[in-house]
Amino acid sequence: MVERQNGRREDRRRDRSVDRSVCGNCQRDRIDSILLKGLQMNDLSGFLKTISKFSLYLFAAGLLLWAVLTEYRPFVAGLLLGMAISLTNFVYLGLKTRQLGELVAQGVKKRFNLGFFTRASLAVLAVMVAYKSERFDLAATIIGLFYAQTTAFVLGLFFVKKKD
Repeated sequence: MVERQNGRREDRRRDRSVDRSVCGNCQRDRIDSILLKGLQMNDLSGFLKTISKFSLYLFAAGLLLWAVLTEYRPFVAGLLLGMAISLTNFVYLGLKTRQLGELVAQGVKKRFNLGFFTRASLAVLAVMVAYKSERFDLAATIIGLFYAQTTAFVLGLFFVKKKD
């Protein structure tokens, strides 16, 4: 895929992307929505901001559903509880990852943990609250606990497709 011309390396895929950028209605142009503008895959803080912004939209939609659909209130409340804990754990893991990266960059040889016990405790606490309370559905809470990881996976797939 990589050729040498006049001492410079050129990628054939780059030529294809130029042809796609001429098309105004390409699917790759739609991926650059408000949530993904100016974000690179290796930019951890931008990645966290994107997921947080998307989460706020989903929380707002969830609150509207909770207010309108009275018979599904326990399910929606459980889903929102799980999503809130999942997002908290995701942001906390991002913070700890950033701290670990700074320690490695400084060359400090110090024992460091990523806060697994804290994150697991928050998840167990959410499940316990849903189990003990009639206001939260246990299954919906467990589903909501996987929200941030699923969103990060889907967002990562968009970046991989965009990169190609």
